[in-house]
Amino acid sequence: STYLSSTNSGEWTQQELAENAMMAFQGSNVLGSGFVLSEEAAVRLIESDPANASVIKPFVRGEDFNSVPDQRPVKWIINFYDWPLARTPTQNSTTPVAADFPRCLELVERLVKPKREHAKRKAYRERWWQYAERCGSLYATVRGLQRVIFQASPSKHICFGFALPDAVYSGPHTVIASDAVEDMALLQSTIHIEWAWQFCSTMR
Repeated sequence: STYLSSTNSGEWTQQELAENAMMAFQGSNVLGSGFVLSEEAAVRLIESDPANASVIKPFVRGEDFNSVPDQRPVKWIINFYDWPLARTPTQNSTTPVAADFPRCLELVERLVKPKREHAKRKAYRERWWQYAERCGSLYATVRGLQRVIFQASPSKHICFGFALPDAVYSGPHTVIASDAVEDMALLQSTIHIEWAWQFCSTMR
């Protein structure tokens, strides 16, 4: 998202590229393992009520992405987006709320809410059925893409790959809002790898 430019003193500094705005994102900070489902549990919930399929999504996690040969998600996750918990008397009946999916909500209330009640942030305690930080701008930007580019972060390797669309992407991993092969090729090129190692932050 940056390039180098020369200053008056002859030094090179990084400058942001406006063309790359709203391209790179961090995934969602879920803050609640109770949202996460095994494939078997996800299938049971959908079989019990097909409507649950609209709130049960593949969960793209770094550890799975880097260890499963075809990089497919092995976990699923309940996603109530930014919906209210329940419908108010004045609310449009077509607007979805978490309470429309009682079996999924019961799981989250039982497994997530007790731990969220001890969270330091008031918003996390009050919105226990939602992710702590959903990163709504990410999902608005990638809507309609055939796939996204995913990188498990932080990592000692630069290893991008294509990930499924219409999924929940776990933070703090990096999601690039592009489905273009040429963008993937550039990110995985030695040119970008050398650039990244030159300017990235490091741990230890």
